Amino acid sequence: MDMKNLSVGDVEELLTDETRAPAVTIYLPTHLDASPPNQSEDEIRAKNLLNKAVSIMDTRDDSRNYKKEFTESFEPLLASPNKFEHQTAGLLVCSRPGRFAIYHLPLDSEEYVAVSDQYHLAPVFGIINDLREYYILILAQQYPILYQGDFYGVYKSDIKLPSSLKVALNIDETGKENEQQRSAYGGVRGTYGFNGRGGDKNPAENERMRFWRMIDQALMKHGDRKRPLIIAGIASEISEYLAHSHYPQILKHHIEGNFSGSNPIDLYRLAMNVIRHELLNPYHDRVIEEYKGLNGQAPHLTADNFAAIADAAEKGRVDKLLVSSIRYTADTVRDNYKPVPVITFPPVESSQAVNDIARIVWNCGGSIINIESSHMPKKGALMVATMRY
Repeated sequence: MDMKNLSVGDVEELLTDETRAPAVTIYLPTHLDASPPNQSEDEIRAKNLLNKAVSIMDTRDDSRNYKKEFTESFEPLLASPNKFEHQTAGLLVCSRPGRFAIYHLPLDSEEYVAVSDQYHLAPVFGIINDLREYYILILAQQYPILYQGDFYGVYKSDIKLPSSLKVALNIDETGKENEQQRSAYGGVRGTYGFNGRGGDKNPAENERMRFWRMIDQALMKHGDRKRPLIIAGIASEISEYLAHSHYPQILKHHIEGNFSGSNPIDLYRLAMNVIRHELLNPYHDRVIEEYKGLNGQAPHLTADNFAAIADAAEKGRVDKLLVSSIRYTADTVRDNYKPVPVITFPPVESSQAVNDIARIVWNCGGSIINIESSHMPKKGALMVATMRY
């Protein structure tokens, strides 16, 4: 039973696989760490959601014959303890006769089970819309590392960087003092300005500048210049690097600290804070402000009730659908120190309508944006929409 990260192709495949009812959808929050207590907790949660899905099947005439197949397909997830090792923030289970698929979710999620004629994918459309790929440059005079990251984790890039200042510049370091004091701080900082020391640079400084330029040249030559770059390192070296870099997509917020031998999970969490703060939150704010502007100047290009949005969606008029499907909280299965985004779901009586409208908008090429419930432009609304015409 393989698990994989969600992609646009996976979503399209799920949407076309809708000829056989019932369709079972399960959202399952999981732990990132692979300790035995966490695995046991995730297994118990998965079993409870399985039982809930079976109970719902008992109420549907088209589901009773599928219970055995579904349960047997689900059992390997419960029977293999290592299935819950090294998880992302959640899992999505999509199953119907002849199909059983499990996908990693990059966000925490509330527990949710639906048995219907179609998969409940409304939050997934918004996740796909937000997905970003990025680089993280671990800046150091010895063993700098370039990672590539996405919403699921960070991985060492195939792009080769010079291994060290000494090797790259063929320098004999015997007797030289290391001028750099490494900071143990691992937080996110803002943009750093480069302050020159005045006068001629000393030889060690000249060597560092040459080394930073060599790293930058490797990125410029072999990297995807459209991909955002997060710099991680100590403040003084970040400042020096920024003064000489030509990479066009360096993010303003950096990760400050000494990251030699750092845990990729910790690095991923810090990077996602930067991505949300600098890319996703401003994008969501712009979408909200666009709705507010249109609602004031051209209200016929907005809608805030199910009937009007559904009618516009059927006609292919919806450009952006803002769905109240995120809340920020530290109260997750991991008890986070700081609030993180968590997928939420509408009341049962509204769930099917939200899902149906989101599916139509997606199929017509519109954008679905997961908005924090407290930031919805109309208070208490489950969804609002802006129109193409």
